[in-house]
Amino acid sequence: ENPFILRDQKRGILFKFLIMPAIILIAPVLMIIRTLMLLIVLIVFSVLAFLFNIGTNYPKKLSPIKRMISNYLFAIMGRIILLIQGLVIIKKNTPRTIPKVVVFNHSSFNDVPMGLASFKGVGVGKHQLAQSWFFRQILLFMRAILVKRDGNVKNQVKNMLRDKVTDQMKEFVDENSNVTLGICPEGTVPAPGYVMRFKSSAFRLGVPVTPISVKYKTILPLSWTTHHWLIAFFNHLANPFGIVEVKFFEEQTLRDGEDPQEFADRVGKMIADDLGYEYTHYQSQDWVYFGCGVGQDKITDEYRKDFGWMGTLDQFCQKYNIKTRNFGIRQKDVRHIKPAE
Repeated sequence: ENPFILRDQKRGILFKFLIMPAIILIAPVLMIIRTLMLLIVLIVFSVLAFLFNIGTNYPKKLSPIKRMISNYLFAIMGRIILLIQGLVIIKKNTPRTIPKVVVFNHSSFNDVPMGLASFKGVGVGKHQLAQSWFFRQILLFMRAILVKRDGNVKNQVKNMLRDKVTDQMKEFVDENSNVTLGICPEGTVPAPGYVMRFKSSAFRLGVPVTPISVKYKTILPLSWTTHHWLIAFFNHLANPFGIVEVKFFEEQTLRDGEDPQEFADRVGKMIADDLGYEYTHYQSQDWVYFGCGVGQDKITDEYRKDFGWMGTLDQFCQKYNIKTRNFGIRQKDVRHIKPAE
């Protein structure tokens, strides 16, 4: 099964004829209120980050006082963002000591506020987040590490990018003994039920890695793959409430005879097994081609062999006349289609 196509989901009569109509009924008011509240939170915390960041120079290390302010400021921000959406975090097996590096599965837009609320530290994210002034102030004061992806880079963002991100990550963990580096090694969000193959950069730093499994228990799904962004927007803001389970594992280290990619795969499978998900050998570049239509030459050999025949998402839907494109393609919509010989 293609990990970017939604698995079939059984919904009972109660959901179809009672719960979903009720959600649709309250959605307009709920979405307006939540959108306004989230905008206010973003503006307030980005301005605070800008003010606290005055006198510092990214990416240089923050002073102990400003690091403490940064940690608590963004932890509060993360919890507020989740609470506005009716989401409550439940943490399990919280470590007694501050982890050097934490890695977790990528499930939703809410992974960012979840991370802010779950551990005090710094995130690794794509450079597009810093294109907005508001997000850029938060990333600057947090001392976030940015990965350059395809697309334009604003002049204000260029000084935040480094050629070798792994070196920047290594410098960070060496210089900061009381700050956690948080990474989603998948680099993209697959359909629920899958974990993409972990990239190995976080596992090349020579420090222990603490795995975290993250599971959103919500009425509406909070992932975003093949469906239109408006559907994802609706699901996030119209979902009445939910729980975010954040489970910490014991820290893991590189074993004798194990290379960094094998280390990454072991940790990725550990997280997938805990969630009851399938750990695949497909990677984020496979989604960039299938979902965005670029980078065909960069897809993995495994994906090319199994799903290269599908082409891009738009090509596939057009060729086989799939009408559910905007609402999310499910396995039942494509199961009858066989690979071209």
